[in-house]
Formats: sequence, structure tokens, C-alpha cells
Amino acid sequence: MALGEVVVPYLNSPDDTSWRGSMESYRVRMQAALTASMRRLLRDDWKPNSRAILQNNIRFMDDCLKTGVISPGAVVPFAKQQGRC
Repeated sequence: MALGEVVVPYLNSPDDTSWRGSMESYRVRMQAALTASMRRLLRDDWKPNSRAILQNNIRFMDDCLKTGVISPGAVVPFAKQQGRC
């Protein structure tokens, strides 16, 4: 997903918080997609997987925004979790 575009450039720059605006904006779009998916805009058999992916993205973004850093230690388990969806 495009979340990598927001995250990857800042993995080795813990003092650079210029990613926050992009992530906050992307989080709004993720939440809108999650809300839309609940309104029957997706096939029923796609909903559980799509919902899980979007919820995991939002949770990861919330954690990064809360801690103020994007760390490899947070990205690795997130990526593994997404790989199971």
C-alpha cells in the first residue's frame, strides 16, 4: 500500500518529523475508506480482509503519530501483520 511511501523515507531519520502532515492526511483517507467499505461499496467476501488491512494501517499510523517517530522496530511487526491479511 501507499503507506510505505510515507513511512520508508523516515525510518533512519528519527529527528525528522516532516512526515506527520502526510501521515495525518493519509490517515483521514484510510478512515474514509474504512467507513465506505462498511457501506456495501465492496463485495461482501472482500470486506473482512479490506477492513483488517485498513484497521491495521490506521492503528499503525496512530501509534506513529502518538510516539512521534517511525521506527524499524514498529514497521517490521506491522508489515508481518499485514502480510497475514
